[in-house]
Amino acid sequence: MLAAINGGPLFARWRLVVLKHLLVLAAALFCMMGNGAFAQTLTQEIDALLNDGNTWGVLIQSDDAMVTYYQKNKDSELTPASNTKMVTTAAAFGLLGPDHAFETRVYANGTLSGGTLTGDLNLVVEHDITWNTYCLNSSDQALDYLAQQLRAKGLQTVTGNVNVYGASFYAIGQFDDVRFSAPTYQNQTVADVFRTSLSQAGITVSGSAVGRTGFSAPGTLYHTHLSTELLYDNEETNHAGLDEMPLTLATACIDLNRVSHNAMADALLMHIGYKISGSSTLDAGAAAALDWLENSAGIDTQDITYGDGSGLARGADSRPGNQFSAEFFVQLVRYMTTNYAGWDTSLAISCKDGTVGSRLCSAGLSGRVHAKSGTLYTTVALSGYMDHPLSGERLFFSFLANNSSGINSTTARAAMDSALTTIANGFVPVIPTISHVANTPAGLEIHAVQQFTGLTSLTAEYSINGGPFSGSIPLALPAPYLIQTRSGQPNVADYSEVQGTWADTSANTEAPGATSSGGGRWAVPIDAGGPDIARFTPGGMAAGLYEADVTTYGGTLSDNAHRITVRINDANGLRARPMDLSFETTGDVWAPLGLFAFAPGQSHSIEFDNATQANHGSSLNSRMSMAGVRFVPVTAKALVPGVQPGDRVDVRLVASNGTQSSPSSDTFSARRGTAARILLVDGNDRWRGQSENTSGTSHDFVARVGAAIASEPFDSAEHWAVLRGHVPLAAYDLVIWLLGEESTQDESFSDAEQALLTTYLANGGRLIVSGAEVGWDLEAQGTATDLAFLRDVLRTDYVADDTTSSGSALTPRSGDIFAGIDGLDYGGGAMTINYPDVLAGTGGSRVVLDYAGTSEGAAVAWRQDPAGPGAIVFGFPVSMISSLSARTALMSAAIGYLLPASAPAGSGWVLY
Repeated sequence: MLAAINGGPLFARWRLVVLKHLLVLAAALFCMMGNGAFAQTLTQEIDALLNDGNTWGVLIQSDDAMVTYYQKNKDSELTPASNTKMVTTAAAFGLLGPDHAFETRVYANGTLSGGTLTGDLNLVVEHDITWNTYCLNSSDQALDYLAQQLRAKGLQTVTGNVNVYGASFYAIGQFDDVRFSAPTYQNQTVADVFRTSLSQAGITVSGSAVGRTGFSAPGTLYHTHLSTELLYDNEETNHAGLDEMPLTLATACIDLNRVSHNAMADALLMHIGYKISGSSTLDAGAAAALDWLENSAGIDTQDITYGDGSGLARGADSRPGNQFSAEFFVQLVRYMTTNYAGWDTSLAISCKDGTVGSRLCSAGLSGRVHAKSGTLYTTVALSGYMDHPLSGERLFFSFLANNSSGINSTTARAAMDSALTTIANGFVPVIPTISHVANTPAGLEIHAVQQFTGLTSLTAEYSINGGPFSGSIPLALPAPYLIQTRSGQPNVADYSEVQGTWADTSANTEAPGATSSGGGRWAVPIDAGGPDIARFTPGGMAAGLYEADVTTYGGTLSDNAHRITVRINDANGLRARPMDLSFETTGDVWAPLGLFAFAPGQSHSIEFDNATQANHGSSLNSRMSMAGVRFVPVTAKALVPGVQPGDRVDVRLVASNGTQSSPSSDTFSARRGTAARILLVDGNDRWRGQSENTSGTSHDFVARVGAAIASEPFDSAEHWAVLRGHVPLAAYDLVIWLLGEESTQDESFSDAEQALLTTYLANGGRLIVSGAEVGWDLEAQGTATDLAFLRDVLRTDYVADDTTSSGSALTPRSGDIFAGIDGLDYGGGAMTINYPDVLAGTGGSRVVLDYAGTSEGAAVAWRQDPAGPGAIVFGFPVSMISSLSARTALMSAAIGYLLPASAPAGSGWVLY
C-alpha cells in the first residue's frame, strides 16, 4: 500500500506521553439556534471557513498528539512558502546548536614584523548571516569591529592585498534572492568595505581589495572573529526584550523567522551544508537537514521536497519546489518546542511582534500564538502553536493553502485566524471524555474528564444488556482544577501533601492561615498512587508530575488581583520552593488568566489588576518554561444505578453549560461481576478524523466487542488512562487492545505502550490485539524496537499490507481454535477496512484464521501453557465483524483459548 494511503507521510515515533490526555478540546463545537437545534460541529464550522476554492492542508492537534481537533488533507504535500524557514532553523539548531557562532578567520600570508604584514591579508567568511541591519545597527559593524581587533593586536600596515574568501552575505535585505549566487556574490563587496574599515581603524593597505573563491586561504591563521563577540542591536525591528543578546545562531534566527528574512534563510542552509559536509550549497544543506529530521528528530521525510532555505522555491525556477505537509509541520514544531527550549522564541507572536504582530488579537489570543507565516503568489501558510486562553492547553497547528491560479492572501489569512479564534472561543460545550468504566466494590463506576469550569452538568446516559439508552445519572462536578507540580525531587514518596495559600493582595497578606478579606489556606494530600509518567524538560528540570484535588474558595471575592502561592510539603515542613500563579476574580469564581511556571530555586509573584489585566510583577515571558505548577481539569465519577451481577452496561456522556448540550461521547462498556478479569482498551484514535468515519463524532467499538463477551465480567478504558497508570494492566488476566486503522499515522503502539505490554506478558498476562495496520506500522515502517515488539513479544510476523481476497469474509483454519464458526466477515460497521494486514506466525505462534479464498493469515495465536501467557493478534478490527452472533462466537473462542476457567481470578479494579 502506498504511504499516502496508509496515513503518510509516515508518522514519527511518539516520545513518551507526559501529561493527560485529561483534555479533549472539541471534536465538535455546538451553537444553539433559535429553534433549539444544534447548528454546526467544530469540523463543520472550520470546513465552512476553508470553503474558498483553495487547496488546504490543515492539522490542529493536542500537545501530546493524542487528540486531533481538526484535519483536512493533513498529509498532502503542498507549497509551504516561508514555513520552510522553520525547517531550516530547526535543522540548524539540531545540527549546529543554538549557541553556534558564525566564524570569520583572518590569515596573514607573508611576513609579519613590527606591525607590518609584508604580503596579503586574507579573510575566510563562513556565511555570517548577521551582517545586516536586522541584527546590527549597521551592516559594516562587524567588519569595523574586526578591523579594530586587528589594530588592537598591533597590525598597522598591509603591503599586499585584502582578499576575501568563502561566502559573504553583506547587507542582505529581507527580500534579496541569494539562492543562485556563487560564493563570490558579495566577497568583492566585503573586500572593499573591509579595506575601508581597516583604514578607519588606522591600518594602511597598499594593495587592492579582491573577492576570491573557495574556503581555503593561504597564510597563517592570525585572528578568528566570532559573531557572538557582538550583541543583537536592532533599531529597525526592535523586538521587545531582545536587545543586548550575543549574536548566536539562536539570536540570528529571531529575525530570520519573525521578520521572515529570505536571504538569511538561504545563507543559513548553505552554511549547514558547508559545516556538515564541506559543500556550501543549498543541496548539501538540504541533504544534511533531511538526514537530521529522519534519523535524529524521528520525522519522516519520504514524500517531502526541500528546495531551498527560505521557501521561495516553488518549482517555477531551476530549484525544485518546496513541498511539505501540515502533518510534517505539526510534528516539527512539537519536536522543537520539546527538545530545543529557545527555538520557539524565533517565531512571530500574535498581536505582538513579527509577521503575525497585527493578527489574532481577539478571543484572548494576544501573545498566545507563536507561529511562522508564509506567503507566495500561490500560497498562504501559518504553522506553530497556540496556548489556549481558557485552559492553557497547548495546541499545535499548521495551515497550508495553495491555489495554482493565484491566492487571495487576505481571505486565506482571515480563514486561518477565524479557525483559531473559533477554537479559542469554543470550549463549552465539548464532547466529554470517558477515562474508564470499571467494576469497584461499590458497583460499576464511570470515570470521566471534566474539561473546564463553565460546565453546569455532566450526565451519563446508559443502557443495560443492549437495551436503549433510557437511563441517565449526573456526575458530580468536583473542584474545577487539579494542581500539578513538577519538582526536582526524584520520587513522589518524598512528599506528603501539596499546600497553598491564597490572599487578597490589596491587603498584602500571604501567610498561611491569613484572615484578611479574601485570605485562606488549603492543603491536600498527594495521590498515593505515585507520580504520573515523568516529564523531563531541557536542563534536567525534574521528574514527577504529581496530582492533588484543590478546593477553590467559594466566598464572595472583591474585584482585586489575587494570588495563589503553591509549595510542596514533605514530612519535615515546607520546601523552600514557592511557585505562584495569578487569578482574577469574577464574583465567587476563580478564573485563570494564564499558567505561570518557574524554575526550581526561583520565587516569583505575578499579579493582575482585573480591570486592565496589567502585569504588576514578573515578566510574562517567565511562564513559557512550563515547569513548576499547572492547574488542569479534574475527573468526575459516578456509579451506574440498578446494575445486577452479570449485567452489561453501555455508557456515554453528555455535557452542558446550561444553555447548550454536547453531542454524546464515545460509548464504553463494562459487565458487572465480583472482579473483572478482562479489560477492553480503546486505542482507536485515528477513526475520529478519517474518511471512513461515517458517524462523525463518536464511536462504539468498545461496546461492539463488549456485546460479544458472553458472560465474563469486564472493564473498559481509554489507552491514555492505561498509559497514565490509572488503569493498571496487572489487575487483569486478559487485556483486549482494540485498534482500528492506526498505523504510521496515530500509531498502533507507542514505545510506552509497547513497554507496558511487554512487561504484562512477561508477568503471565494474556493479550488480544486487533487492528488493520499493526504489522504495517511495526514491521514495514517501524524501527528495530517496533519489529522486536511485533516478532518477539506478540510473536507475529507481517507478510503483506493487504489481502488478495475478493471480499471481507474470513475462514477459520481446520482443527484450530475458531474451527466451526460461520459468518465471519469484517465488512460491517462504521469503518471500511481497505488494507487488512496479512500475518504469519513466528516464535512458536501459528495462523488460526485466513482471509476467505486464500491461505493468507488473518490472525495469529500462541499460548505458552494453559496457565501462562499468550496472545492472539488479528489483522483486522474484530469490532467490525458484522454479525453479533459470529462476533460472539469468535470472542468466546478467543477468550476460552487464552483464559481457561482454571486460570486464577484477576486482582480486580484498583481505584486511583
